Amino acid sequence: MMGKSGRQPEDNSWYSQLLSGEMSAGNASANELKLQMVFEHVPIGLMHFDRTGIITSCNGSLAAMLGTTREALLGVDLLGLTDQRIVRLVGNALQGEMSAVEGGYTSAASGRKIRCKMSLQPVQDLKGQVLGGVGIVEDITRHREYEKHLQYLSQKDPVTDLYNRSFFEGQLETLNASLFKEQIVIIICDIDNLKLINDTMGHQAGDRLLRETARIITRSSSPDCLIARIGGDEFAILSIAGGQEGIDSFRLKLRENIKEHNQAQGDIPISLSYGYAISRENQTDLKALMREADLSMYRQKITQRHKNKEFIVQSFMRRLENFDALIVEKSKRLRKYLTVFGDRLDLSRPALNYALSLADYHDIGRISIKNHPEMGRLAKEEGAEGEIDRHCEIGCRIALASEETAILANAILKHHECWDGSGYPLGLKGEEIPLECRLFAVADACDELVHKGTEGLNKDQVIKRLRAMAGKRLDPGLTGIFIQLLMEEKIKIHGRWG
Repeated sequence: MMGKSGRQPEDNSWYSQLLSGEMSAGNASANELKLQMVFEHVPIGLMHFDRTGIITSCNGSLAAMLGTTREALLGVDLLGLTDQRIVRLVGNALQGEMSAVEGGYTSAASGRKIRCKMSLQPVQDLKGQVLGGVGIVEDITRHREYEKHLQYLSQKDPVTDLYNRSFFEGQLETLNASLFKEQIVIIICDIDNLKLINDTMGHQAGDRLLRETARIITRSSSPDCLIARIGGDEFAILSIAGGQEGIDSFRLKLRENIKEHNQAQGDIPISLSYGYAISRENQTDLKALMREADLSMYRQKITQRHKNKEFIVQSFMRRLENFDALIVEKSKRLRKYLTVFGDRLDLSRPALNYALSLADYHDIGRISIKNHPEMGRLAKEEGAEGEIDRHCEIGCRIALASEETAILANAILKHHECWDGSGYPLGLKGEEIPLECRLFAVADACDELVHKGTEGLNKDQVIKRLRAMAGKRLDPGLTGIFIQLLMEEKIKIHGRWG
């Protein structure tokens, strides 16, 4: 007979001799040694007890599992334990029956809690007389925890801890199959700004938005409602016998809870669109009712899209201004510079207004930057460029979210480009850079120099530095015109006025 290795087992192997009955005393000792090694090193608890239920032998794995020593286990009377489940198991084994039990165990020595499975079976002689029994004890804690986790994932959304779509639709099917007579209400809610938050502030912020939204929806719903996250940014609420009164109550509480959140935690604003559907008499297709609620939500979302997007962008601006009041002051100074600058260049009113709006919104992308390091070229030279470079792209995405600011998106993206191509994020150079961005760059550079550090530079120092930047960071022609305005004191910077 060939073994698994492909070689014929040797005639003197201990197991072949055991089967043939030719085991000598020496070979029996070798066999016992091998069995003892298996007994000691197997990663499950093993024990032997005699016909009176006394433990006569056990391995180290059992002792370690129970948080005790082998010496402490030897001699234990299993029939005298207080746990009647084990007593019954031992009794069954001594009656010649195999049985098992599963349950929790807390070590008296360590206090460690584990989940165990104990299997006992009798040991009998050739005549069938019970000589005692053997037990196998397995620590199934991790196995049960894994099963519990799988069950959780099959029913719950791990981000919000609400039920998931699969469970929600399963409940609808259960109701469909039952002879329910109550009026069913389904409400669908959709977050208006999840993708924008993910794109600009990262997925951790997006997950926080989801959790806060779940909390608000739960607080706004009655306790007997079934609430689930059914998609990336969608939530569903199932209410039985709530009717129109329940919907009105939900709508009022939702509005109040969102307002409270946005006032207290405006860093991640919440805006929701929602719709609902109420079952009609004898309606049996609740999935159709869910689709009806979904369409109702989308109608509201389309109707209020402009308002919602504008709210989100303005919330970002308020957050930025609340973080750093100097941003508002800087915007005012830049508007003064650009107004005088634009008049000298004889800019049209729309072009000037465009540049002035850029002064207000150019740094909106900073909301995504941790610790909000000082912006601009000087900060970039001081080694803060890691996250700063991204704020132009993020600001562009935010601006595109609203029709009111979408026109500024291109300028926000390119307002840190340099005349010599050394800027970011696109590396544009010369007149590839939009005019309003080149105008802004000169005004912004002047403001940086005047307000650098605690003292800033005086007019002569500012002019000298601006001349050094011309042709490198700044458009040389526009820089010359701006310097002329400084020299004529059309733009005044003494006393750190901007």
